[in-house]
Amino acid sequence: MAAPRRLDDLDRLLALDPGGRGITRYATPGAALAAAHGLRRARRVVIVTGFCVPPGIPETDGPPGAAVLGRALHRLGAHVRYVTDASVRGSLAAALSALGEPPDVDVYHPGSEAARTLLARETPSHLIAIERPGRTTTGEYLSARGESVAPWNSPLDELFVLAGKKTRPQPRRSSNRPPAARAELAPSLQRAARQATRRHARRNSTMPWRTF
Repeated sequence: MAAPRRLDDLDRLLALDPGGRGITRYATPGAALAAAHGLRRARRVVIVTGFCVPPGIPETDGPPGAAVLGRALHRLGAHVRYVTDASVRGSLAAALSALGEPPDVDVYHPGSEAARTLLARETPSHLIAIERPGRTTTGEYLSARGESVAPWNSPLDELFVLAGKKTRPQPRRSSNRPPAARAELAPSLQRAARQATRRHARRNSTMPWRTF
């Protein structure tokens, strides 16, 4: 499937940034459509969700979103498991029940082999995180205000770190590009996406956009 060069309506909605947090810089044409195509044939899915802020209060947008997506994937024939923290389990189970889905939610218990054990048990074809904190380059978990939320959020992103190590392709030794040129590919693609976003926003968008 060729990647679209222009943002569609869903892309533009996802890129709205009323809080001015810089979301638009990550807008990529066709990202939502590509995700949908990637999930269409999912067979074993693990969805992690839950974002707790001090003093351990769970936010309420992640669990309903996780339940809605999980229900859709379940109806498409996928086996879906939900994983979260103990403080989020109730709200996620309630969202599943409201949708007529079994309120089966696994609580993650951090440990040296916790992520590896879960992956071996579930053998997921797809891992999905919805409204879930991920570690920074320094290994910290932060809120939008830059405050640490690590005490209330288990390191569930370890699932993605381990799965990424297993599936990451080895670099092709036959490439004619020197290492420095290959390293510059990702930034160049990011610049192209940002330029396409700006052009489309100026010419076609009727929604409020922030420049970046």
